[in-house]
Amino acid sequence: MPQSPAKLREDRRCAMASLIAAGIDPNRCTLFHQDEVPGHTELMWILSCIAPFGRLERMTTWKSKLVTAEGKEAAHESHLQLGLFTYPVLQAADILLYHATHVPVGEDQTQHLELTRDFAHLFNQKYNTSYFVRPVCLLTPTKRILSLRDPSQKMSKSAPDANSRILLTDSPNVIQKKIRRAVTDSERCITYEPDRRPAISNLVAILAALNGATAGNGSASSSDLSDPGVMAQHLEQITGGSGSKLKEVLAESIIEALRPFQTEYTKLVDDPAYLEQIAALGRAKASQRAAQTLEEVRKIIGIAP
Repeated sequence: MPQSPAKLREDRRCAMASLIAAGIDPNRCTLFHQDEVPGHTELMWILSCIAPFGRLERMTTWKSKLVTAEGKEAAHESHLQLGLFTYPVLQAADILLYHATHVPVGEDQTQHLELTRDFAHLFNQKYNTSYFVRPVCLLTPTKRILSLRDPSQKMSKSAPDANSRILLTDSPNVIQKKIRRAVTDSERCITYEPDRRPAISNLVAILAALNGATAGNGSASSSDLSDPGVMAQHLEQITGGSGSKLKEVLAESIIEALRPFQTEYTKLVDDPAYLEQIAALGRAKASQRAAQTLEEVRKIIGIAP
């Protein structure tokens, strides 16, 4: 979707800082800006020549993004831009260009990864080869965190309501405010019932994902508290079933969990030269790997000797 050029430049720098602050080691991983490696778009075009239009039309992500951008319950397809429609093909190229075998994704991206697996199969079948490996999806227990304002939707950075999400860079005051405004329900008890009580269950699930590090002084172990059902029982005991007290515990847990990240993130964003150095090194490594893949792909499809 179109963005402000100035904001996009800033977001790129912040994204690089976020990855490193979150624990991605540039000495062990290749970190780079995708747009600086032209091989992504070349492989995308090659894949688009075998991509079934009907499969892309059935993808749910472009529909939800279009709805979100227009702030409506439904969006007209005449407003759909080609870049958004074919974005899943670019995602597939991002993965296959480097022969990734395992890809960590959120639950909403499993459809995209399945499409990538299909593209790998179609390419191999069409050219009678086994060149592309079909990547495996990696999901974590927190594969889907719901919106704080609407538990029927996933938490998303692109949602119109900023209070629906917690950002890694949110200040303690902002986190407390957002959690206080999180929707719950009218029942005065804490249970983990995602189907019947999605809002309160979402808050419990977030706290369980933090392993109960600041859930109170109960006797349950941290490993037990990583289970949302156990966490709900623990919270019921220490809060007396109070939703407001649950929110206090959750806000404090999030603040403490994000503190190390935010300290490192602040250092990194204040050192743009270092971030550019990391990006340049990553670009060189990624470009070399991408060039090798494309040379082999061109030979397979017959446009290189």
